[in-house]
Amino acid sequence: MVWERLLRIGILRSTPWLVVGDFNELTGNHEKRGGKLRHAASFRSFNGMIQDCGLLEFPYLGDYLSWRGWHDKKPIRCRLDRALGTEDWHDQFPDTVTDYLPMIASDHKPLVVSIGVKRPRGQRCFMFDRRWIGKTGLMGVISEGWGADGDQDTPTLVAKIGN
Repeated sequence: MVWERLLRIGILRSTPWLVVGDFNELTGNHEKRGGKLRHAASFRSFNGMIQDCGLLEFPYLGDYLSWRGWHDKKPIRCRLDRALGTEDWHDQFPDTVTDYLPMIASDHKPLVVSIGVKRPRGQRCFMFDRRWIGKTGLMGVISEGWGADGDQDTPTLVAKIGN
């Protein structure tokens, strides 16, 4: 079986590794929309291989329900495609991300795994919850966090928040 072969490969490896593709299997019913629920025992072999190989999921972008099919004229969507890596891989390449791209010419979505590429987060708007005003230690934390660079405007900003 495929899981046994991956397990043999994984156990013998001493270096970080990842595996990407169509596993044609789920880790649980939470990775499925539509159709009948499967018995928990049906997930054991796949989950056992993942655990025994020390594999972990990568953060992902997009809708991870990567396969689409039909049963009795009703749609079914599942997560059959994924990227997994060992803990050593995650430590060495902490910015690895899986992108689930739009489905085009197949019943599966293509995956793109970006290895070690930091994604720009975009501009974020500063927001402050006024319920924190008056809480013990708030002003000290703000001064310490924003004044670490010796910013001359920090005392003025802290005074404005405190009012």
